[in-house]
Amino acid sequence: MKKKNKIIIGAISAFTLVSVATIGFSSWVIGVQQQEVDVEGLQLSVDTVENDSVFLDVTLPAEETVKICEPSKVTRTETTDIVGTSDTTSSGGIGFAADAMTFSLDTITLRVGKNVSSANTPKGVKFTLSKEDGKNTFNTVKTNEFASSEDGWEDKTGRTGSSWTYLALETTIALTEFTNDSETNSSASYTTYTLEDKQLTLLWGTFFGNATVSGQNKKPTDFYNSLYKAAEPAPSFDILMEAATKATTELKAMNTKMTNKTITLKAEVVTGVIA
Repeated sequence: MKKKNKIIIGAISAFTLVSVATIGFSSWVIGVQQQEVDVEGLQLSVDTVENDSVFLDVTLPAEETVKICEPSKVTRTETTDIVGTSDTTSSGGIGFAADAMTFSLDTITLRVGKNVSSANTPKGVKFTLSKEDGKNTFNTVKTNEFASSEDGWEDKTGRTGSSWTYLALETTIALTEFTNDSETNSSASYTTYTLEDKQLTLLWGTFFGNATVSGQNKKPTDFYNSLYKAAEPAPSFDILMEAATKATTELKAMNTKMTNKTITLKAEVVTGVIA
């Protein structure tokens, strides 16, 4: 019996290794073997907010990119681990990177009229992923490969509804982080606040089990490898093979949807209390 278990585990490892080699989990890096999605440009859709001479402007460094991948190496160590990262470096591919999901804003400039009321005085600038005018449609996914199973195994993903997101972003930069340039334009009717080289980090979305932006940031490897951990009864070899195939299909679909796409951010002035 022990011998059979070892054979099963070995088969699972072999299968998942084939899965990784097949897609290189380039879906993470978005680019191994010509499949990398360095989201070039990272264009911003900035909501220009004018309220009693409140004016917001945001610029990016030239050719700013963001790597959609895991932040560190993940090695499959348990039988139920079906996804791991790859350290393959051929063709410029990467499986993980320390600067994964991060990008920089060149300069954020906020001009506030000196006669703005206290109720309308900016407290910070909020950044989210734009949903206006058909922006970031690549970020929406409506197919859950785990919704059905050939062996009748129940869906362990916990996905509800009919639409999910790959990525998420919701962060507010307090005005206290900005430099107040009022002394340099004391004769002007407004005060200028600036913040340079500010780094932001994208999070993983609801497709990978993250219910809220402010909550946990479960990575794809966390999500898939937890599906059958401690499951009762223990999943069979066939179930794990099927799960690995479905995970591969989902990640390849994400890769395809993100290839050569540009992320559009929304920046808006916050006047209320910042949590």
